Amino acid sequence: MRNNSDLERLPLSENEQGILDAAKMATFLRVAEGDEAKQLVTTLFEEVTDFEMEHGLRERRRRSEDSKSFEVALGAFLGDLLVSASHMDSGGYFYRHQNKDDLRQTKVSYTSFMSLADCFERLGYMQQHRGYGVRDKFEEHDTKSTFQHGKAGRYRATPKLLERAASFGLSPDAAKQQFPIDAKNRLSLVVCRSKSGLPVALKDAQRLLLVQQKEEEVARISAIYSQHDFAPIDQPRVLRIFNNADSPQFQLDQGGRLYVSSSDDWINNKEVRRGIRIDREPTVQVDISSCFIAILHGLLGFPFDPTKDYYSVDGLPRPVVKSYVTRRLGAGHRLKKWHSGAVKELSDGQGGSYAKQYKYADLHEPIEAALPILLAAEEGGINSLRLQYEEAEMMVATILELGEKHGVAALPVHDCIVVPQSKLEIAKIALERQFTTRFKLQPRLSVVYS
Repeated sequence: MRNNSDLERLPLSENEQGILDAAKMATFLRVAEGDEAKQLVTTLFEEVTDFEMEHGLRERRRRSEDSKSFEVALGAFLGDLLVSASHMDSGGYFYRHQNKDDLRQTKVSYTSFMSLADCFERLGYMQQHRGYGVRDKFEEHDTKSTFQHGKAGRYRATPKLLERAASFGLSPDAAKQQFPIDAKNRLSLVVCRSKSGLPVALKDAQRLLLVQQKEEEVARISAIYSQHDFAPIDQPRVLRIFNNADSPQFQLDQGGRLYVSSSDDWINNKEVRRGIRIDREPTVQVDISSCFIAILHGLLGFPFDPTKDYYSVDGLPRPVVKSYVTRRLGAGHRLKKWHSGAVKELSDGQGGSYAKQYKYADLHEPIEAALPILLAAEEGGINSLRLQYEEAEMMVATILELGEKHGVAALPVHDCIVVPQSKLEIAKIALERQFTTRFKLQPRLSVVYS
């Protein structure tokens, strides 16, 4: 196999890609429990810290608490490197996506990950193969319909690190026992965050009971996914993230969207989503059109016309109206100006920007006249986080119905689901049923094929 720099420059051979694709995801939840493991972690922690100072990677040494956290991160990182070294099919590689939200659920923060990967590579303890693109086919006989998808970075221990570990009496085969996964700190199925985005540890008995109920639902979804095959993405790992958990009125009814964590980050990439196969079958995406607007009509009892385009307002481009409504629902009130990034986001397709052509303050009256439900929502204290919660509850019910009653794996992407093409009709029926049951109105569905 060529060295790392060669791999990053040249196309991967079939054998090289097979090795990298066989890598398993690092948990970053391992702890050094064995005496040999603890001694190795302590030694490497001192070596890495000295290396950072000597090479100007840090201006000063970490404070006491930060040092403890970094040493724990080093132990989790090292544990996965050594455990993965025994995986011959993947050449000893593991993979891990550099997603900050995902890493917050582990013992290795994004900052620690970057520091450890850099230092271990410079010290000659780790080989790193950064993310790579792969072209794949929908079927073996299909030579035309290909798609591009990305892979997370791959990492593996070098002979130097394995020799260093061996000098402490540690072999890759013994690493699982020396570095077990911390049972007290397994990945959360439900995450509650403050208004500033920091994790909140709930103590109220009633709220903890609600968390337990939500965790049981997420666990059921994970159990459904475990019975199916997904490609080219990794096996989905599901969690729900709730917001405003530091509010006295918080009852797990803010946010709560389902997130499917994956090293491929397919949830944010439309092209990758279109290439997903479930049980070796091409997929289709079923969307709820104008989902938040439809939910608002249901919650407030307004008449709803599923054939109407609620973002169509006379004299205004549709993207302008949709962006205005989205931002206003997020704020829960009128805003004074376009958000940062609006100029780029609202391109008119001719080299200009709608954000420069339409003054934000001039949009209030025509859009409020066309969508009086915005004012009703604000009077009722309904904002986008409440709408996310309602949408997520409906999606959870849909996924559980499809999975447990019909044996269909449905992947959530906020207001849509991804299902095998042969299951389209049953998926549409389930989605419509759950939406109608919760909001007492018929939604408009749209379908996007791979």
